[in-house]
Amino acid sequence: MQPVRLTSGHYIIIFFYAFTPFLYFLKPFEMSYPIISILLRIAEPLLILCLGVLLLRRFIRISKFKFDVYLICLILFSIYGVILGFIMNNEPRYIISGFVHILTGLLCYSYFKYEGAGEPVFALFMRHMVYITVPFYVFAIGFLYVSNKFLGTSYYIGLDCPILLLALFWFLQQKKAVYMLLIAGLIFLSGKRGILLVGILGTVFATFTYPFSKSLLYIRSALIVAVGIVVLQFSGVNVIDQISNSKVYEKVTSAANNDINFYSAGRLEEITSALDEWTSNPAKITFGSGLGFSYTFKYEDYSLPDDEDYHNIHFSPLNILLIWGAPISILLALLLATKFWELRGSLSGVLGIGRLTVISLLAYSCFVFNIFQEPMLWTLVGMFSALKNTASRVGIST
Repeated sequence: MQPVRLTSGHYIIIFFYAFTPFLYFLKPFEMSYPIISILLRIAEPLLILCLGVLLLRRFIRISKFKFDVYLICLILFSIYGVILGFIMNNEPRYIISGFVHILTGLLCYSYFKYEGAGEPVFALFMRHMVYITVPFYVFAIGFLYVSNKFLGTSYYIGLDCPILLLALFWFLQQKKAVYMLLIAGLIFLSGKRGILLVGILGTVFATFTYPFSKSLLYIRSALIVAVGIVVLQFSGVNVIDQISNSKVYEKVTSAANNDINFYSAGRLEEITSALDEWTSNPAKITFGSGLGFSYTFKYEDYSLPDDEDYHNIHFSPLNILLIWGAPISILLALLLATKFWELRGSLSGVLGIGRLTVISLLAYSCFVFNIFQEPMLWTLVGMFSALKNTASRVGIST
């Protein structure tokens, strides 16, 4: 029996998630040093380059290559979006940025689908992803709260950490309740709305579904949190003040005193502004606006001037509609629904962790610019597609 090993592609994805949190530390220096702006955006192109080379090597080695309908349609839609973007005179850098996001998802899906690894590799990959990347996020999120005390540098509390959703479900399935709640705490402290919402739902699901002692869970968790706060307080870091004065606290408490648009940081204004402009142009309804589209952002506060060159929307389903128009968007929605429906199955075991993570990352991806930009989502979709192909050849069910 051959030992289970991960491929270079697996380690590239792991390194991507372990490395990207540290790029966030460069953000305060972006305006002062132009090179920082390049570094902040280098992770995704490097990921595309590495996976592209690996995929090309694999295609060279195989004698027979089989495209699937899903992949062909996405490639064609991407090309159409780029061409339409240039026809509509959209800004080139936004066209390229949108295409790069789509290419990220396509390459992650393609590489891991055609790599064709089985369930043991799937399990090993998930384990490595959790135990290698989580310590990096613990350090990164902690650094955001102590940096002002030790370095005099303040950071916006909003670190993107979708991989913590995988860790949450990993410890959920392992019935390691304390670790699970500690991961949920990290998600809260990261300050991201989408991750926070999905993380809360996952924690609630775990608390009321899995058979561990809840009283012991709460005692242990409270003790760990209390000890951590005490240690930091004595080290000179006022954790209570840090949280109460942070963006995290503002995001959680603002709903009680403000409307949904304030709570969503203007997301609702984005949606209504984009829809107003899109529905006023029949050509855009039918053919779309292309990648890199812009629209006039209209503030609810009439004292603020409208932004006539606003790009993208923090709601990816609407982004799809505006990029490709209604007919192609309906076809794309059907393709995506079919692809994700193929992933259905048991929520137990390591494959269950993968399915829960896919559902969560898909929900999270609805509230970012592009549904294709989350590498882990499309990595898992590709791995599940590979498992399905293997199972269909040997006549078993996943």
